[in-house]
Amino acid sequence: MAPPEEMLAHPASGQIQDFLGKFIDLQAHKELTAADFMRTGVYTVSTRKGINECISKMQRHNVDTLIVVDDQARYQGTVSIADIRLTGHVVQTIEPLIRCNTPTVHAEDNAKDCFDQLISSGAPYLVVLDGQGQVAGIITKTSMASAMAEQLWG
Repeated sequence: MAPPEEMLAHPASGQIQDFLGKFIDLQAHKELTAADFMRTGVYTVSTRKGINECISKMQRHNVDTLIVVDDQARYQGTVSIADIRLTGHVVQTIEPLIRCNTPTVHAEDNAKDCFDQLISSGAPYLVVLDGQGQVAGIITKTSMASAMAEQLWG
């Protein structure tokens, strides 16, 4: 019996080839990066924004966390509705509430490494940064699954 790589490269029939999907010729595909499966269009907020403005933004976009950026749009951390609820009544801006414990990756990082980091960290998502430290997007378990399905089945 042939090794698995050989079977994938030369499926026995058209039916098997259709079942295997797009990854039959593994050499023809580029190595996937974080940029290939990150979700763009994330909601950000400046470190100087007030509590009520952040709550309104969360309500409008139906999210419980915002990604915090500085004046140059560089990633600073996150602020959640839970943090605002606990201590938001004693501060004027979100700056003291910013958490820096969300894992980050870079847009050009290897997809498998990102997936491993997402699973092992236990975090709900990874923040994806570009070369300047600006937020490019986020990676969630759902975005990972969607990207994997797209690569396999088109």
